Amino acid sequence: MMMLLSGAALCSWCLTPRPVFAQSTAFTYQGRLIDNGQPANGSYDLVFSLFPASTGTNQIGGWITNSATPVSSGLFTVKLDFGPSAFLSSDRWLQLGVRANGDGALTTLSPRQSISPAPYTLHALGSDNAMTAVMADAVVNGVYTTGTYADPSWITSLRSSKIAGDIAGKASGFLGNLSGEVVGSQGATVIVSDAITTAKIANSAVTTAKLAAGAVTEGKISAAGLLVANLNADLLDGLHSTSFAQKGAGPESKNVGVCNTSGTAAVWDSATGTWSSVALGGSSSALLGSGGNIAFANNAGKAAVWSMTAKTWTQVSLGGAFTSLVASKGNFVVANNGGKAAAWSDATKTWTQVSLGSAYGGIAASGGNFAVANSGGSAAAWNDPAGTWSTVSLGISAFGDIAGSAGNFVVVNNSGTAAAWNHTTGAWTSVALGGTTGGGTIRCVTGSDEW
Repeated sequence: MMMLLSGAALCSWCLTPRPVFAQSTAFTYQGRLIDNGQPANGSYDLVFSLFPASTGTNQIGGWITNSATPVSSGLFTVKLDFGPSAFLSSDRWLQLGVRANGDGALTTLSPRQSISPAPYTLHALGSDNAMTAVMADAVVNGVYTTGTYADPSWITSLRSSKIAGDIAGKASGFLGNLSGEVVGSQGATVIVSDAITTAKIANSAVTTAKLAAGAVTEGKISAAGLLVANLNADLLDGLHSTSFAQKGAGPESKNVGVCNTSGTAAVWDSATGTWSSVALGGSSSALLGSGGNIAFANNAGKAAVWSMTAKTWTQVSLGGAFTSLVASKGNFVVANNGGKAAAWSDATKTWTQVSLGSAYGGIAASGGNFAVANSGGSAAAWNDPAGTWSTVSLGISAFGDIAGSAGNFVVVNNSGTAAAWNHTTGAWTSVALGGTTGGGTIRCVTGSDEW
């Protein structure tokens, strides 16, 4: 029968884990065994178990049996392995059962021995493949909430699927695509060529208020010196579009037209080098070009326009004698002496008519739009690109004058009443300058473009 001293006789002061490569969760345990007051020598059976406290139950893991363990001068060394989850939490206590090799029942030594911190490093060995991470109290729903963050320079890449919510602060060195809104100063952000196209800019997204003074300079326009398509010339270089030659007007026009006294006209197309003719009958009255298109009218109130793009003529008949033919931005209007008018649209290649009654009074063209007036104080304006007419009556007094400016028009009668037509709204507004019907007569009317 082996006599064992009290728990102090079994010491675990030297718990030092030795390096274990291609790592397991085993660690080396060294102890000192006193048998009958003397350091033990020989072979002993040692059975180890692990607990969370110095007393009580709740054993952690199973038993580890080391049979026939050699003990010399009281010292022994064994390897223990309680598995990967044994040292994940608080303190651990080791309990030992001992007997001489194969000699009777085990004797449990008391007290249990406290495990020094070294074996807790086993948790670090398995942390890369841990099924469940033990979070600090400061981590809530995966977000560090203490307000103090370590230097994130160790983060070299982060998938977009791992980011939820907004990112505030700097995003230096960001590569890839952004979706949604980007708020705040972008610093040295560079937008690659052709990255922003018309389809990617929402209507009204870029306004004058959103462009800082000097933000767009000549040096920042890579196509400087080249023609820019669809550019509105209004206010360009401080000048209104009427200060520039329009497409198809004057020497810029490449197509030519000719007519004879018998009401026949022909157009030579510079693109195809061919002629196209039309016969309206009667005597010729007017021939006019605009936007590459050619319009022709006869003295019987008929007119036709040749389209540069469609390569065809389209005709209209107003009846009555011809009075006037004008053009603006590839569009045309013709009027007869009975107060009728028709406008031809370059966009639709069609004519639309209006009838004011009574004799012709005046006509004006501006910004692709037209206005006509009769001698009885009525007027009508044609809107491009809507292609519609709107009328106004100033009273029965005779026509006074008509003028256009920047696509808008004003018409007055001889009794001092005037009406202005707005090309944006398509509406007329009137004003009385004094006098009654037959009263103060009109003196003058003019337009003034914005510079």
